[in-house]
Amino acid sequence: MALISEENHGKIKRILASHNPPDYYYVRAVTMFGIAECCRAKLCKEALEAGKIEEFGKMMNISHNGDRVAYYDEEGNMHEYDWSLPDVKLEELINDLRSENPERVLRAQIERQPGGYACSIPEIDYIVDMALRVKGVMGAQISGAGLGGCVMILVEEGAVDALVAKLEREYYAPRDLDPGITICAPVKGSGLVCLALPEKCRKIQEA
Repeated sequence: MALISEENHGKIKRILASHNPPDYYYVRAVTMFGIAECCRAKLCKEALEAGKIEEFGKMMNISHNGDRVAYYDEEGNMHEYDWSLPDVKLEELINDLRSENPERVLRAQIERQPGGYACSIPEIDYIVDMALRVKGVMGAQISGAGLGGCVMILVEEGAVDALVAKLEREYYAPRDLDPGITICAPVKGSGLVCLALPEKCRKIQEA
């Protein structure tokens, strides 16, 4: 609180009223997640424009690894996910970059580092891991502000039915939950439509 102006102390206390602060925060891991996400966002745009859907899916998976708190093996057993970023991990990345080995250098690029934001929950991680084991699924990650949220899954059209069946069978049914699956297709975002003043719109676009 000493680093925050006194006039904002009340606001901070309200924000933290329902938050039990840990002994310390993993600032390094969170910072890497943020920087890497910015780089991934740029590369994802380029991948979509180039039609490299599989590469886009890989970026989704790396991004989710930065949000993970758990991972599940083939038998469905949960394991704690280590999203910390100790010195030894940084040293490994530095050595990879210095190696001049193309595979190691590529592996150490910032956009391929998940970092450690850890805003997921075990149930979300379970859905992601199940989905990624379905042939035709290229990527899956948490979406929303964390603390639950939902999962986005990038899947080939021909594999949608298999994915839905697996989620219903292995996630929803054992928990006696109604399936909450929405199937949709991505579209372009908002754009500028000129109906009455084409000359003015043209100038806006050129600006």
